[in-house]
Amino acid sequence: MLVEGFIPDPTTPCMQVGNAPYVSVELLVSDGVTSVLGVTGKPPLAAPFRETGDYFPAETTPHNRLEFTSAAIDAVSALGIRAGVLHVEIKCTDDGPVVIEVNGRPGGGRIRDFIERAHGIDPIRLAFRIALGEQIVYQAFPEMNEVLFLFSVQPDARLRAITAIDGFDDLLQIEGVEVVERGGVSVGDAYSWRDGTMSSVAEVSGVAPDHETARRIRAEVLATIRIEGTT
Repeated sequence: MLVEGFIPDPTTPCMQVGNAPYVSVELLVSDGVTSVLGVTGKPPLAAPFRETGDYFPAETTPHNRLEFTSAAIDAVSALGIRAGVLHVEIKCTDDGPVVIEVNGRPGGGRIRDFIERAHGIDPIRLAFRIALGEQIVYQAFPEMNEVLFLFSVQPDARLRAITAIDGFDDLLQIEGVEVVERGGVSVGDAYSWRDGTMSSVAEVSGVAPDHETARRIRAEVLATIRIEGTT
């Protein structure tokens, strides 16, 4: 049985400008003990519901971070999960944090790389170690002094075919950008927003000294890539 429902945005923003109203909480559960590996923020969605990347760590207040992590841990406990590495998405609403989904796996995209770069631990290796019976528990990690990011460049939802993509080779000239990869859509491809988040034209990742700079880099990335197509 699949049960779905719409979770409305909060009437009062819970995140800083330039952030979507939801996060993912990266958890490790070992013999019933839960450790928080990090909280990942999200840039605004591309209409209607396409994800556009990640910020690690999330740009959130200590109070909201505690609410997000508590909701994620409560969800894991309610499901009776006693071992594994999990990716739990939480949205803030007027009624408090609401669980979007609980994934019994590490976060996708570059979240695994973010955690390894920030904390020196690999979530995949942790999952294997726990599966083999090792007990692993982490206390709070040191506060990060940089922001890791991944930006997915999504075509306009009105397009039906991609005829040109310009500026791709210029992305590496943007300060802070480290890796540029082609997305799932190329010139000549048919396109539909219904194909979802994975149908981007570019995946851009790197590091910034703070969230404000990361948002500026994202704006520069979006201004550099020019997508043309038919509607």
